[in-house]
Amino acid sequence: NDNEMKGTLPYELYKMESIEVLSLSQNKLTGHLSSRLKDLKNLKEAYFWENMFTGTIPDEIGDLTELTILQVNHNDITGDMPSEICDLQLDSLYADCSPNSQDEVKVECSCCTQCFE
Repeated sequence: NDNEMKGTLPYELYKMESIEVLSLSQNKLTGHLSSRLKDLKNLKEAYFWENMFTGTIPDEIGDLTELTILQVNHNDITGDMPSEICDLQLDSLYADCSPNSQDEVKVECSCCTQCFE
């Protein structure tokens, strides 16, 4: 958290198959969350909040059957929360799914445990 990291997620990250907690919040990370996150088979907790990620949330994150926490709020991610992720019934699923001052919702999410603007 808060390491002032910049740029996109490095390719080497997806080779760390035994990692259980990935905490990359409060940085200046950009680009898309990759479908390659599914390669982190043992991942239980993923914290991506407060960065500059764009695009949509990849369906493939739903392949992470050990995952209990996914926090992607306070980014520029848009679209629908994939049903594959909702099916995991996570203990903590945070996204920007509350209407902002223009009454716009960035992420449509029926299964989020907490919504942010």
